[in-house]
Amino acid sequence: MSIKAGMMSDVDIREAIKNNEICIAPFDLNDSNDRRLTPAGFNFSFSDFIVSLNQKTFYKIHKRGNEKFFMIEPGDTAIALTEESIWVSKGIGGTFHSKVGYVSQGLGHISTTLDPQWQGQLLISVNNPNRKKIKVNIARFERGEWIYSTFITLCLFRLITPTRTESDNHASRLDTLCEIILDGKWTPKQNKLVECIQKMLTIMTSQNAIKLSDLDVVDRSHIETFAKDHKELLAKWKGIYDDEIEKVNEVILIRKKIFSYIPLIASIVVVSSIIFGVWKWSPSHLANLSIPLFSATLAYIVAWATAKKKK
Repeated sequence: MSIKAGMMSDVDIREAIKNNEICIAPFDLNDSNDRRLTPAGFNFSFSDFIVSLNQKTFYKIHKRGNEKFFMIEPGDTAIALTEESIWVSKGIGGTFHSKVGYVSQGLGHISTTLDPQWQGQLLISVNNPNRKKIKVNIARFERGEWIYSTFITLCLFRLITPTRTESDNHASRLDTLCEIILDGKWTPKQNKLVECIQKMLTIMTSQNAIKLSDLDVVDRSHIETFAKDHKELLAKWKGIYDDEIEKVNEVILIRKKIFSYIPLIASIVVVSSIIFGVWKWSPSHLANLSIPLFSATLAYIVAWATAKKKK
């Protein structure tokens, strides 16, 4: 029976994985609890590597109860690295599509392609075109571990004719992310992020991982090596960007505390200036009211700031 070109169902994808034409890591065909493989394709998950394109730094990852999430700012684009890596043969390509659950929150549509012979993790952009922040859930704590949420579907297609052209895109596209972050400018904040990414690229280059597209025939041992290489690389990368995310979170927390007191300080300065003017230039009977007036106004400002902080 000849293999026909066209969109691949979950049955086709399973068969292609068994025939060493597709490899997704981590993914176990025999795990009945894994729902990432769907009738229409495969759903890819978030990792903790999420960068703000506007701020040129990592997004703060919040942990609340059994949820892990970030708040995407209005008009910002978040660049997320997937938890999974994928390799496809020269006879298979694909298209990416947003999951309805995320788009219905107000996030922009995702649409891009997967080249035949692609190998590596995926760098996906998530845009917030609205005027308000949007909470984006990226993981839930279940069965004693963080289970990362899927946010994008890859629809796979078997090509009519296998390609003869090798994909020129680098795995994970981190080199492209560096170029976008710098954009002709150089600031200490950008420097920190670029240094982190460059460390990740150095580790990937020095790993000497198997490149499946260079092989004439891909067998099960090669697929197992690919999965092993991905697991080792992901562990090393997480050690780097988890530390950097923690530093970013600490800086953000300090900044928020400082900025939260600015309205209070500004109000006190303005009111003090006005009351000083009353005391200095007004008749004595009005000037005598300046101290009680200052005290009452100060008490009101402090009460307002305290109430706002509790909210």
